[in-house]
Amino acid sequence: MLEKEEKNECLISSADLGTLKQICEIVSQFVEPGDVILLDGPLAAGKTTLVTFLAESLRVDENVSSPTYTLAHVYKS
Repeated sequence: MLEKEEKNECLISSADLGTLKQICEIVSQFVEPGDVILLDGPLAAGKTTLVTFLAESLRVDENVSSPTYTLAHVYKS
C-alpha cells in the first residue's frame, strides 16, 4: 500500500513480497535520473528487499547492498 504523506514522501507497507515487488514496479515508473530515495526503518524492516525489487524494476545491473549504516548508495539504471 502506498500512502501519500507530504510533498514527495510516501509510506510503503506490504504484507507480502509479491505485493512489495508490485509496489516497486509502480514506483519505478515515477523515478527519474537524479532522483534521491531516502529510506528509514528499523533493522530487518525490509529496506534491502525494497531496494532490490526497485533496482530490478529500474533494470539496475549492479549488486544491491544493505542501506543500513550507509550514507549513500548510488545505482545507475
